Amino acid sequence: CYQGLLEYCEVTDRQDLLGAAIASARNIAQDEINLAGGAASHEFWFHGAEHQHEPYGRLQETCVTITWMRLCEKLLVLTGNPEYADQFEKTFYNAYLASLSRDGATFAAYTPLTGYRSEGHLHCRMHTNCCNANGPRGFLSFLRSILQAKDDEVFLNYYASSVAEIEVPALKEKARFEIHTLYPVEGKVDIRFRLAKPMKFKFSVRIPGCTAANRMKVNGSDVEPQYLEGPRYTMHERVWNPGDVVELNFGLPVKAHVVRDHVAFMRGPVLLARDSRFGDGDIAAEIRRWEFKPDRLPAFDLEQPALPDEMRMVVSSLLPAGGHDENPAGRRPVRVRFCDYASAGNLWRSGNYYRAFFPLDFDQMAMAERQRSAAVTKPAQRMNRSRINVGTYSLKAYARTEQHVKDLADCGIDFVITDLDRKTLDLCEKHKVGVFLAGVVPWWWGGAAYERNGKMRELNPLWQYDAAAKKYKDHPAVWAIDIGDEPSALDFPYYGEVAKHTIAHYPNQFPYLNLYPNYALPGQDGRDLSKTQLGSKDYREHIEIYCKNLPLDYICYDHYPWGWKNQIHNVFENLRIVADACSATRRSLWIVLQANRHVEGTINNRSMTENTLRYQVNTALAYGAEVITWACWTAGWWTENAIDTNGVKTATYGKLKTVNAEIHRLSPWYMKYRRVHTDLVGFAATFSEKVKQPVLAASNGTGFADVKTTDGAALAVGHFVSRDGSGGYAFYAAACDDPEDVAPKSHEIVFRPAGGRVAKACDGNGSVSVTKRADGTCSVSLKSNAGVLVVTEP
Repeated sequence: CYQGLLEYCEVTDRQDLLGAAIASARNIAQDEINLAGGAASHEFWFHGAEHQHEPYGRLQETCVTITWMRLCEKLLVLTGNPEYADQFEKTFYNAYLASLSRDGATFAAYTPLTGYRSEGHLHCRMHTNCCNANGPRGFLSFLRSILQAKDDEVFLNYYASSVAEIEVPALKEKARFEIHTLYPVEGKVDIRFRLAKPMKFKFSVRIPGCTAANRMKVNGSDVEPQYLEGPRYTMHERVWNPGDVVELNFGLPVKAHVVRDHVAFMRGPVLLARDSRFGDGDIAAEIRRWEFKPDRLPAFDLEQPALPDEMRMVVSSLLPAGGHDENPAGRRPVRVRFCDYASAGNLWRSGNYYRAFFPLDFDQMAMAERQRSAAVTKPAQRMNRSRINVGTYSLKAYARTEQHVKDLADCGIDFVITDLDRKTLDLCEKHKVGVFLAGVVPWWWGGAAYERNGKMRELNPLWQYDAAAKKYKDHPAVWAIDIGDEPSALDFPYYGEVAKHTIAHYPNQFPYLNLYPNYALPGQDGRDLSKTQLGSKDYREHIEIYCKNLPLDYICYDHYPWGWKNQIHNVFENLRIVADACSATRRSLWIVLQANRHVEGTINNRSMTENTLRYQVNTALAYGAEVITWACWTAGWWTENAIDTNGVKTATYGKLKTVNAEIHRLSPWYMKYRRVHTDLVGFAATFSEKVKQPVLAASNGTGFADVKTTDGAALAVGHFVSRDGSGGYAFYAAACDDPEDVAPKSHEIVFRPAGGRVAKACDGNGSVSVTKRADGTCSVSLKSNAGVLVVTEP
């Protein structure tokens, strides 16, 4: 039905229908699609991604596989989002090809992740079935999608040895390409331009998200590597001549995927499986958890298949497989062979058994270690986590009188991150201002010098933290111990130890750590990671490494839309990455916002306004932020601070006081819900590539549908569910149409509550009236840079 819906959308330009299909596809990809790219049991959804390691019956029927491929194909055409090509490719090389017999004569009805394969049952006394009828459509979808063209741009989506031709619409000329590759067995791709004459057009090749350390050459010259991290397209516009050559070299790393105490391996887009034909031991043998490190895998070597007619790809690796560890010989790693999942079990008989998921053993020492490393702290009760907390950096010596501390409290500041003397701590306690205390443990700032990255253990050894703990005298105003700022991911493992040390030695506080902002330099340019700010290939990996190593129940990072250059749009990518990580790991999102302008001047050299402050707060809330911290209160890394160097309040103080009051008024309603996902609605189409997130015409969630403005203004729409499990839903919409506060407007947001339930709304000034419209939708008013929370009760 979605295929027809999208075709209807093409004809009518109904963006709401496109939004509905995108939302459904997102949910299916997240909750149902397994590592083979298949889904469903008995043609029912069953949260398959979470249960894919279990032996469900009639798994990933071929009809379902092909329907998913065709939906991804259509969404790729309509949105240009390479994530749909990634999904299609994963399904094609795994679930789809696994369903085809070796001679291509028939399709299996079901292809489990463990077991053996066979022909499907026949329908209605006919010598065929629905899967055989649908099967060929998968090849048609693949061939139809290898090349696509729009205006003056040609897109190369998939890599297979072929000769492909397509018309460039803007030129009304055909472009012909000859492609040579063994992808995905090998990563090299040669693309030769077989043009009738020189032609100027844009040529965009897809960089799959499952690849790494990719390289590209055009006529022998290297292309900048920062454009070669997927999923994305890298576009090159020039006059292309007959005989031009584009060379791609994709790295195909093996990654471990752990699902509920089971592990599977993927090499690039290909799922790996053990097969009984290898005869290399019990293919159901467990992996010894104590010795297995999913993030530090041994090498997987590509081998020449011993049965080339039966297996497309074979790799092997030394793994701690088998549970016999009572003697030294039993603990040695053994060489385990894998083939591509599509080749596994392709003899189609019960003796040809295969397996893609392998259990991790339940060694008690390993389990205890895992529980220790995975545990997160619950911060001490001195900080009330049931509300939105508002904090600030920092309190210089010229702003530490009792009146200054009282001014902090009067401005709606709940805590300050700073070093303080005991006298000022007493004042903070008196006026109920918490302190994240700096200067207690050895300081570490990742930006101090790149050559220090990865050397924190060496330069700040743990005995120094022991000595600091012995000197510390607790104070009731101290909520947290500041353990550092903007570290490299290379130091995250040691930071995990420091955090645990802090938890053990400061029982009334929690460790506070803040991460790099949006402008931090990644390692995408091929440099040594120790010579970059992030210490990782990109921001997503930076956050993933944090979550693996830090036992903290929050992620806090700097979020500066007006930093050293205008980055208003770019900040959304990192905001989404951190927010999604928080949602996935049930951490809390803490965010440091920009209260003042940069020394060189920003926003057309104008000062921050209440609306530019609101823009930051409300977009952060749309992504689920629970702690807002302003930089800076006194002199720090911005100008026009709330308190000047003479200790006098500035205009910034009054603006912050107004906005902080709005945050606190909203807090009781907002904190009843937790964020699930966030959509960007009404932004320019080019914005999608900048933030690597689709731009929709309307937002859809479980509790609300068709959320948008009547005038098409840009919104960030976060969808939330009740924290107490009562079944309530909410969305938080932030108006993003005028971030520089140049021409503020009033807008009307329309939406449809699920099940027609009554909706209530509020913002930073209290209740907001909800209008019920004749078509069954509802509406609320919203001003530029403001935000509104709309809720339904169960």
